[in-house]
Amino acid sequence: MQLRRILFYNLLGFALIASWWLPTALAWTRLDDDVFYFFNQFIGPAYPYWTEFLAALNTRAFDLAMFAVLMVMMFFAMHRDPRGSWQKWLAIGLVMSAVAALLGELLHQNLLAARPSPTLWHQDVNFLSEHTALAAKDEASNSFPSDHGLMAMVFASFMLRFADRLIASLAVALSVLVTLPRIMGGAHWVSDVYLGSLAIALVVLPWVLCNASISTLIRRLATFFDGACRRLGPVRSWPRRLYDQRGMLKRISAYNLAGVLLLLSWAVPHGILWIDLDDHLFWLFNAWISPENPHWADLLAVLNSRAFDAISFGILGLLFTLAMRRDTREDRVRHWTAIGVTMLITAGIVALITNEAISYGHPSPTRFFEHAARLTDIVSIPTKDSDANSFPGDHGLMLMVFAGFMLRFADRCIAGWSLAFVVLLSAPRILVGAHWFSDVYIGALSIALLLLPWVLCTPMAEGLTRAIRQALPRLPLRH
Repeated sequence: MQLRRILFYNLLGFALIASWWLPTALAWTRLDDDVFYFFNQFIGPAYPYWTEFLAALNTRAFDLAMFAVLMVMMFFAMHRDPRGSWQKWLAIGLVMSAVAALLGELLHQNLLAARPSPTLWHQDVNFLSEHTALAAKDEASNSFPSDHGLMAMVFASFMLRFADRLIASLAVALSVLVTLPRIMGGAHWVSDVYLGSLAIALVVLPWVLCNASISTLIRRLATFFDGACRRLGPVRSWPRRLYDQRGMLKRISAYNLAGVLLLLSWAVPHGILWIDLDDHLFWLFNAWISPENPHWADLLAVLNSRAFDAISFGILGLLFTLAMRRDTREDRVRHWTAIGVTMLITAGIVALITNEAISYGHPSPTRFFEHAARLTDIVSIPTKDSDANSFPGDHGLMLMVFAGFMLRFADRCIAGWSLAFVVLLSAPRILVGAHWFSDVYIGALSIALLLLPWVLCTPMAEGLTRAIRQALPRLPLRH
């Protein structure tokens, strides 16, 4: 047992607690109030995008998404561990879950203080729930200490103990990011997280993680899991590295970071730049929709009709066929059929996630502005010029799924054309006012950058394609 290290961490924890109980607590009180009022001023109808974004970050759906991120992070920690195995990391996960459950029970039974959240403590403040339809958490009758923050710190502590530096650093950063929405929404004070939860973590967790018994327990559990698997029968040796794990993690992280930055640039209060761009582009094109430009109106109507949607699908099918014809392998028909099935499955799952997980929405510009010119008032062609919920651009998202698969499996020429058609085929919805510019190039693009890399930059797409291709010889396909 590393007693000196344990006592050092404990001393830090007790020092934090003392700084809150002693007269110097006035500094924490001022910090709590200043941080709360700073973020609370941005909650309201003056900042609708930020309010909706913050509400989404404080929903149960986002909590589940963060839990999934933690599981993915553990997966990469396992693959980056040169002496690790799935048995070892399964044991780590179980021990971590047990510690988190015991701490959570201790927290709720003995440590919760009757201290209301800032939204309940102060009067005349802005509540998230009053400005959004989302079921967001913006208050707590007992907010000290933050159980949300404590669970994040348990995960970060275990990663600091067992994972490499990169995963450990990402876990610490994630523990900060996970707790910020509760503070910004007013459901917790700053001191609930960075005094209460951190102090408990510094006092309790070192006795678990700085103890040699934890390594012995994990080793014995891993041995038990390995023996249990062997008793179940022969297990095929799974390839430990199907590709460069570090390169994969870097690519996924880069794409995900780009998606998050896109969302933040749109959702933070300074996202007014995107609002201005949306308005300017809409009114620029809307001015051309009038009886004085009948040919342009008819062209727009055709480009936004169901018939042209079918033509767009045919264009993508032609690109797909060209990609297959340019492939030199012998079983290219079977191979590209499997890619097509994988792409359709991915598109269906992405659409399902988008419809179920994203509760935010806003009307299209033609419905948002009362005096906007409507294409349906000018032409007789059945066409789409409005949408009650235009965010994100589902039309553009499906085009991006296609382009992503072409970038992964086709040659450069086809990949380049697929990217061009993302712009060309999504433009009619923007030109007519059925979508805002940001619906496609913020909403759809950020979703594509967040979800598709986990399919296309991992063995998932290749493995599913291979499995489908192996099942296809029963079909009467010819090369």
